[in-house]
Amino acid sequence: IAHTTRRTMPLPPSPPSSSRPPCWPSFGPSFGPSRLGRAALLAALASSALLPGCDDPQAPKATPRSPSPILYAAPGTYAEGTAFAIGGVPVMKADIEEYLPLMRMIDPHLVDTSLRRRALANIVLPIAAGQALDAEAYEAAFQKGQRIRAAVLETGIFPPDAPKANYLTGTWIDVGLVPFKAAAGMEPGTYSPLLESPAAFTFFKLVATNLQEGEAMGPQTELVIQRYDVPYLPDEASVELIQSAIDTLPLEIVDPEWEPIVPPILLYKSVK
Repeated sequence: IAHTTRRTMPLPPSPPSSSRPPCWPSFGPSFGPSRLGRAALLAALASSALLPGCDDPQAPKATPRSPSPILYAAPGTYAEGTAFAIGGVPVMKADIEEYLPLMRMIDPHLVDTSLRRRALANIVLPIAAGQALDAEAYEAAFQKGQRIRAAVLETGIFPPDAPKANYLTGTWIDVGLVPFKAAAGMEPGTYSPLLESPAAFTFFKLVATNLQEGEAMGPQTELVIQRYDVPYLPDEASVELIQSAIDTLPLEIVDPEWEPIVPPILLYKSVK
């Protein structure tokens, strides 16, 4: 997803933890599968009905306990190609479409509307919500991630302020959809581009795969990666902050033709 500068939004209050479903995918430093056991993850995947298809083992899910007003943006408010906006941050159609082939590979029996809804709910909307919270920290993390990755590619040495590696092994469930998608076409031993994820900018080294020569990636493809996350939200609170942003920041419908892919729980929240 393309990097752009975002404006700062106030941090919304975090809803009670008891209101949050246990299904979250692995994008940023607090979204990794190392913090959620595989058995618990699979149980959560099976039980997530309103926002199905937890992409990486932990994507934020809207809850019915706090209001998120649904608005319709006036024509010309956002750039062409914008589908939605959350907290003033555009959600681009191209960003949703980017993950459509991967969602189709994982769930080939679903229609495209359902696949787009999964991409929005589990990847694109959490990223936009994270960006809405702190534009200055977001930009600083982007610059730091670019600098660290460039130093590694040029010298093979990580700078002193580089994040520690997170070693992940397994399918998309274990390594996360953002790295899994980026790994397509990569050779073992190479580094990914800098990737945007909820609460962090991420890059990784592909260590190994179980693919045979000429074999295409599939949902059972297994990877071994060394993942590096440069956070722009506090690691210890990033899950709660992004969850709260999804729950409380205004969601604007920019293109009404795309409204059917918005998860119903975001459209019909009850105030309690």
